[in-house]
Amino acid sequence: MRHGLAELPEDGDDFARRLTPEGQRLAERAAAGMEMAGYFPDRIFTSPYPRARETADAVAQRFGLEAIENGALSLGADPTEIVALWEANRDAKAPLLVGHQPELEDAMALITGQRVSLPKGALVVITQDKNKPPVFSKMIRAETLASFAPPVV
Repeated sequence: MRHGLAELPEDGDDFARRLTPEGQRLAERAAAGMEMAGYFPDRIFTSPYPRARETADAVAQRFGLEAIENGALSLGADPTEIVALWEANRDAKAPLLVGHQPELEDAMALITGQRVSLPKGALVVITQDKNKPPVFSKMIRAETLASFAPPVV
């Protein structure tokens, strides 16, 4: 999952960027939409960058999990480190990795052989049948996930 809509950088400090209020709202609604659509992460890893952490925390809160920071998901990290993190967590039924572009796109291409551009907040679903290679299943935009969620009252 790519982090949600973030603030513009101030004074060139890209690390400190947080989700905008709309980005936070959409991350929370997307998490609710994931649940309604039947996507239940059982382990969540996140980049230590605040915008990714806040996105991961919105999902983690929804599913009663804790998001674990991992430097492999940092902006500028080597995509092979993301692949190694994914491989190390193959015992999880539905691990969720929250990070940045282009690193997630590059890692997904290494895992599945397919390249898909990830808009902010989008979820990529990778499936794997026993003894078969992983395949790209679908990409769902945050707005689409949010549309699955119950209306806010």
